[in-house]
Amino acid sequence: MKRFVKLFAGLLSMAAVLSTVSCEKEVSDTNLVGKWQSTSIVEQSYEGDKLIGEYSESCIEWYIGFNFKDDGTCQLMEVEGNDSEVISCEWVLMGNKLILSSKEADESVSYEVVAITASSMTLKMVEEYTSDGVKNKYVSTIYFSKI
Repeated sequence: MKRFVKLFAGLLSMAAVLSTVSCEKEVSDTNLVGKWQSTSIVEQSYEGDKLIGEYSESCIEWYIGFNFKDDGTCQLMEVEGNDSEVISCEWVLMGNKLILSSKEADESVSYEVVAITASSMTLKMVEEYTSDGVKNKYVSTIYFSKI
């Protein structure tokens, strides 16, 4: 559960950085509607352009889930063992950006939609910051299956 709270809090804090919409290929919301469960996550850390750390984990003991409804509402959840947490959100697709807004948290977050089909989805988040004059980047790529 702590993983979810940290991930969602981090996602919400990055919303200002990630909320710009690019002019890339538009993603259709037709495949998005439904229930999704994370299958794995890959996290990468960069200093400048150099990869300095990479971590991947299969979602066996825990998972992140979404339930996207065609009315523009959704539930964002994490399940870990017998514990679960659900946050109600609204969603919108703008180009290749999936933007979630939560009235409960009074924040929004943006994911890059890397790929989406009728049965799988890949979302990416990038956090960029400068520390001691060095440009750093943290990239999280989350893989989902439709359930």
